[in-house]
Amino acid sequence: MRQVVSPVHRPFGLAVNQENEDLWVGSFGAGTIERYTTRGGRIDLIVRVSGFERPLGMAVDPIDDGLWVADSGPGAVVKLTTSGVESGRVGGLSVPFDVDVGPGSAGSRW
Repeated sequence: MRQVVSPVHRPFGLAVNQENEDLWVGSFGAGTIERYTTRGGRIDLIVRVSGFERPLGMAVDPIDDGLWVADSGPGAVVKLTTSGVESGRVGGLSVPFDVDVGPGSAGSRW
């Protein structure tokens, strides 16, 4: 069965949670981040977070399944919980383009 998910305006950036296969999608045009789940054989939107200026790179944190987002507009890297609540921010960056999280319990963020 093929399912169509509502369009994402100028999508830029994907991150997949390797544990549960949830998919995070960044919308550069709308300034949003959306989290989808594929549990039960369907694709369902479970979280939409707005307020980003130009979200680019994203990475799932293996420690808590949250999401790190490089938001190039304000020059910040933002941490979101699985429910989409901001739980951290590093600002003062020039134009962050991407972010990555190391594997394991150390979970280095770059």
